[in-house]
Formats: sequence, structure tokens, C-alpha cells
Amino acid sequence: MKRFKSILLLVLIIILLLPVYSFSSNEIIEEKIEVTYKRIVDGDTAIFIINGEDTRVRFIGINTPESVAEDKPVEKYGKEASEFADNKLTNASKIEIEYEPKADKQDKFGRELAWIWVDGNLLEELLIKEGLATTYLLKDNYKYASTLKTAESKAKEKGINIWSEPELIENAVNEENELNEINEEENLVYDIDEIISSQIENFSLSNTIEAIKNRDPDTIRWIIFIITIIIIIIYIYWSNKKLKKKEKDFYKNR
Repeated sequence: MKRFKSILLLVLIIILLLPVYSFSSNEIIEEKIEVTYKRIVDGDTAIFIINGEDTRVRFIGINTPESVAEDKPVEKYGKEASEFADNKLTNASKIEIEYEPKADKQDKFGRELAWIWVDGNLLEELLIKEGLATTYLLKDNYKYASTLKTAESKAKEKGINIWSEPELIENAVNEENELNEINEEENLVYDIDEIISSQIENFSLSNTIEAIKNRDPDTIRWIIFIITIIIIIIYIYWSNKKLKKKEKDFYKNR
């Protein structure tokens, strides 16, 4: 019984904290932070001074041809992308970074993931417009996803730089497909968390009753989810009780 109460309490705490966590995270990461540029790493990565510390930042949503990777040769337009980004950052009067609310703050290499603003212009968009970058791990619900996709479509139509090289086009498409497949499960977790948080924030008993009367599909799905959680908890409790009985009978008969 004690274990059952612990499981139930844990589930309730998680459900109650979801909207609080989402709200707090958005409040922190949606604001722009002014930073100082130190140096370029390559076309999609740079080092900035943030809170007095050197911080490596990966430009979120894009990928540029390799120019410094030790295990890969320098790719065509890699140097051009690096020089373009360095020029924009060096000559900017004001540089800001902005974290994406729907993404992790860091990648698996420990680099910060952020949108980069140079004098009010989105650097990721500028690189894509020049045909020096392609969209990369860009989810539709990211804040500037539509901006980058529009810029990429125009660069493709013009056939400039990357989009004039069949091999680079093929590499970009293949890499994006492969990485999307790898991250599919992770992205699904974000989507589920977003749906649950949204449902909890908008929950009220009167609205729910009215929605049930009107056969609202979202509300019905939410109720099914709650019922499923309850069934799982009951099943765990019942299984645990049954297991204890078997264990008791086993030792009793020895």
C-alpha cells in the first residue's frame, strides 16, 4: 500500500509541475541576451563572452559546410560561410542571443544552442539567404522556423552557392533525413510534453463538462489519458499485491 501511495504521489507531482516548469522555462529563455563576440569557430558556431565566460554557441536551426572538422575535409563554401559569419559578428554594433523555448539549451557536445542576432538581423537567416547554410534539425514549432524555410526556398530558386552544387544538395538532403530519423523519438517527447502542459493549463471542470457534451476531441483524448494513467496505477498496485502473495505462499511452503 505504501508503494502504491508513493507511485500515485509521484504521478500527481509530475502532472502539477508540468505547467509550472513550462512557464518558468519560457520566461527565462525567450528573452534576448546581449553578448560580446570573441571569435568564429566555423560557419555555424562561434565563441561569445556570456556572463564573463567564454561560451561556445551553435547557431540553432542551420548547418554550414565543414571548415574546421578534424575528421572531415574542408567542404566547398565552408570557408565562405565562416568568413561571412565572422564579418557580420565583427562589424556588429550589438550582438544578442536568444534561446529557443521548444529546444534544449545545449546540444550533446555541451554547446549552447541559440538564435544569433546582429544589429537586429537574424544571422541564421542571413547565412541561408546567401546560400551558405541549410536548415538543420529545424522543427516546425521553433520560433523562426517559417522565416528560415522561406529564406531557404528563395536561395534554392536562385541556385546560389550551396544550391548550385548537386553534391552539396544531395548531402544536405541525406543528412537532414538521417538526423530527423535519429531525433524522431526525442521530438515526440517534446510534443507530448507540450500537449499535456497545454491541457493542464486550460483545464477547468465547467469547461470540461461542456466540452464532453459537445464531444470535443481534445477533451475526450485528455480524459482517456487520465483514465489510462489510473488503470496503469491500479495494475501496478494489483500486480505488486499478487506478487507479494505468491512470495508469501512460496516461503510458507518451504
